[in-house]
Amino acid sequence: MKNFEIFSQTNDGNLISRNLKYILLIILFSLITHSNAERINILMSNVTTQKEDAYICTSYKLSEYQQYITNVEPLATAAIAHHIFAFGCEKPATESKSWNCENIVCQGPKTILYAWGRNAPSLELPNNVAFKVGPRTPYKYIVVNIHYLIKVQNDQSGLGITFTERAPKYQAGIMLMVANYIGIPPRTKQYSTKFSCKYSGKLLKMFAYRVHAHSHGDVNAAYRVRHNEWTKLAQGDPQWPQAFYPTDETFDIQDGDALLGICTYHNDENKMIYAGSTHNDEMCNIYLMYYTEDTTNVQDTCSGSTYPQLETIIPPEAQVKPQPPSNFHQLDETIDQFLSHHDMKVSRYTKLDDWYDQKSVNFGQIGGIAIDQKTESVIVFHRGSQLWQMDSFNDEFRFNTRKYRLISSDTIVVMNINTGKVIKSWGSNMFYLPHGLTLDSESNIWLTDVARHQVLKFSPKNIKEPVLEIGELMIPGNDRKHFCQPADVAVLKNGDFFVADGYCNSRIVKFNKHGEFLAEWSSEDEGMPSHFFVPHSIALNEQNNLICIADRENFRIQCFDLHGNLIHQISSPDFGPVYSVAFAANNASVLYALNGYNSRGGKQYDKKIFFISVKSGNVFATINLHPDIRTPHELELTDDASEIFIGNLNPPKIFKYALVNFNYTNGKMSKIGNMNSKSDPDKENFRTSLFIMGFLGIPLVFVTLLALIVRLKNMGKLNNVGSKFENRHKKIGKWLNKKANRKNGFTRLTQNSDDEEAESLNKLSHTDGQGAGDTESDSEVEINIPQLTKA
Repeated sequence: MKNFEIFSQTNDGNLISRNLKYILLIILFSLITHSNAERINILMSNVTTQKEDAYICTSYKLSEYQQYITNVEPLATAAIAHHIFAFGCEKPATESKSWNCENIVCQGPKTILYAWGRNAPSLELPNNVAFKVGPRTPYKYIVVNIHYLIKVQNDQSGLGITFTERAPKYQAGIMLMVANYIGIPPRTKQYSTKFSCKYSGKLLKMFAYRVHAHSHGDVNAAYRVRHNEWTKLAQGDPQWPQAFYPTDETFDIQDGDALLGICTYHNDENKMIYAGSTHNDEMCNIYLMYYTEDTTNVQDTCSGSTYPQLETIIPPEAQVKPQPPSNFHQLDETIDQFLSHHDMKVSRYTKLDDWYDQKSVNFGQIGGIAIDQKTESVIVFHRGSQLWQMDSFNDEFRFNTRKYRLISSDTIVVMNINTGKVIKSWGSNMFYLPHGLTLDSESNIWLTDVARHQVLKFSPKNIKEPVLEIGELMIPGNDRKHFCQPADVAVLKNGDFFVADGYCNSRIVKFNKHGEFLAEWSSEDEGMPSHFFVPHSIALNEQNNLICIADRENFRIQCFDLHGNLIHQISSPDFGPVYSVAFAANNASVLYALNGYNSRGGKQYDKKIFFISVKSGNVFATINLHPDIRTPHELELTDDASEIFIGNLNPPKIFKYALVNFNYTNGKMSKIGNMNSKSDPDKENFRTSLFIMGFLGIPLVFVTLLALIVRLKNMGKLNNVGSKFENRHKKIGKWLNKKANRKNGFTRLTQNSDDEEAESLNKLSHTDGQGAGDTESDSEVEINIPQLTKA
């Protein structure tokens, strides 16, 4: 054989070395050219919309080579985009750069490749599974469809899609299960719509699911029925981040199976809710992601009512909200393990400038904020023209009614959470010094007024008179029936509630739902856990049986169980006075905290939002706030924490932050992809990928060559050069092992200043420009990532 003759012709090691180099280069080149992953960013071209709920599409023409999609990365935020789809299309509806695609997306055949919503993470398919697109399929274009929640200007949202030319073993596909009719009666706590179909076609292996509905949706579920045996394929809460969640096992869907779907809703409104395309309408979608050997002619939709009798016996568990899947929380008990990767994708909060028209609403100092996800609104409790002055109270904490009157303007403003438009306002001639605002699970509004020394509960049906009034009007006190400048309220689902009784008494008081005293936590002993110095804000976490207190002037947070037993005392040298604490409804593992103005003089702390692990009590990340936010007073979050609202005292303004996706690599943060081009591949990442794949392939090449040489030596072909080559290979192998074992470094991710600070705050409101030490800053907020120790 010729290959053997090469080694037997000479004992010259140089000749063998040259031949081995050629062999190595050929193999390495083969590895690289067969691993050509390419990323394309398909982005909107500075899109401007003229209305809310606009559907806009843009397209990308695929190359002449057969391609397979292995990864899809969202380049958008839920503050702007309600959802995004990627379709494979034979042709786009138009050749325009972008177009209104509410009615038509594609010409000819189309298929769903990806769906995203609510700041869900990226999609990465399993090994040997990919979506087939390109010349040997009907899909010659990728069309990105974005449903915009709000009016946008010059938007460049989109998707980053990774392709490869290497054919996988299996092809991925998505089946859409959808209800055609939805009609939710008004004032309904539970309503379900059901549908069914018969599957006809080749065997599918389902491995992931995604559910979709709008704000009324509670739970979507899908079942397979075969030979009268029911198998649950998917069950999810549409208020979760709308990612594809992996199933616990792979499910077969085969010819003849009955497929059933059910979507369950609530409706707190006084009108019917029907199916429709806007975020005020509803949808019932369940996406089943599967793989098969060939997706040609696969049934991709399930709707109708093929099995009405089976629909009547769908298991009752289908209407019960499920627990989030194990991979739902990024910031859960597995924080240390999650952050141990060298490369990861994180989200970064960005301040949304001018999210509401400040000329349309005349806010005073912001006391409290609440988020109503059911109505997609923000409720603001503000002080109008009233300021907390040095002479607002006498030495006995009685309010100076001779000088300061009831606020004549509306003190409660309800705004659309996306557009900032004022929906309604009320509360004129009712309050003196608004402070805390809480919305309970029944949509009752709880308010504290530090001048009235009262806690007031208002029903959403009657905002003229409180349905519950705790404390004696204008009379301060420290007993079971009196408060002294109460700051905040937290309400359990059973109606019992806690009051942070606030500035004078520094205690936590618990009442039953009728306003009857149950318990009190307070101590004058500074060494005791129940010693507070202005308990300013309360965050309730019923899932973990936890209540956390912003112990403002003690510069700390104290967390207790619901019976008053201490769980954590949380402090940080960066805290200063802690003004507000909050939990996101869909993530009970993280506590969010906000610090503020130091009214006692001396050091002024940088204004930040702190992310705190509920398990360990450690601060694992922070957000530096924009310099304009000099006197933050209140912090509130949407259920999924994708948006954060901050109420500021001076200037009186509501600031809003939303998540944007970024790469976090070896301690450095960078935006994902090239945001300025929708068609150029990320060449730098591409070259890096080739280098890494080539580097990782080198040891395999040497092992293969070594095995060949050993075999040749055993056959007597390499008597003179074998030992020399083996020694050289051992040296190189030691060098590779040394490099492979070297660990790369990685840094772990880790309200009114009121009477004492009133004078300073009033001075601040007249200060021109930025505060001392402030620098110019863009609207993007750095996430600081301190070193963590394990809990």
